[in-house]
Amino acid sequence: MNASHNFKKTLHALLQLDKPEMILKGRVDGEMFDYVFESLANLTSKRSPEVKVTIDSQGGSTFFGFLIYDALRMYKGNKIGIGVAKTHSTASWILQACNDRRLTEHAKLLIHNPSRSDVCLDQIRNAKKLAKLRKELEECEEKIVNTYVKTTGKSARQIKARMLKNEDFNAQESLEFGLIDEIV
Repeated sequence: MNASHNFKKTLHALLQLDKPEMILKGRVDGEMFDYVFESLANLTSKRSPEVKVTIDSQGGSTFFGFLIYDALRMYKGNKIGIGVAKTHSTASWILQACNDRRLTEHAKLLIHNPSRSDVCLDQIRNAKKLAKLRKELEECEEKIVNTYVKTTGKSARQIKARMLKNEDFNAQESLEFGLIDEIV
C-alpha cells in the first residue's frame, strides 16, 4: 500500500466517522494487510459497525490478498465494497469478501490466472522445481476460482474461461457476470 504519513492519518480518521470507511489503494501487500487487520480490529472494538471498503488497486500478492479476503469475510459487520478506477487481480477477489459489491460506472475490474514474479531460470530448467511451481499456481488458481464461484453463481469452467482472457470487465460486464451487485 505504501502510504505517506499524512495519508495514513487520513485513513485512520475515516475509521472514526459515523459511517467508517477503509480505503485500499495501491499494491496488495503486507502493509495493506496490516492496515486492514488493524482497521477491522478497531471496528470490532466498536461492535462491528457497517464499513465502506473503497478499492483502487492493480492487485499484488496472492498471499496477502487471501489474508485480506479472509479478514474481511470474517468481519461480522456489513461490508460495502466499492471498486473505483481499477479493481484488478487480487483486488477483485478482495471485493468478493464484501456483502454488497459495487463498481463505479467507469471503473475496470480484472480477473486472470495467478502468476509469480519471483520465478528464476533454475526453477524452469529443473523438472522437479517446475512441477512444484506449477502445482502451487494450480492450487492458487483453484482458491481464486472457488472464491468467484461462491459469489457469482458461475461455474468453475465459466470462471476459468474468463480468467484465460485476461481482459478488463467494464462495470456493466462485471454486473452481468455477477462480480458486483450494483453499478454506482
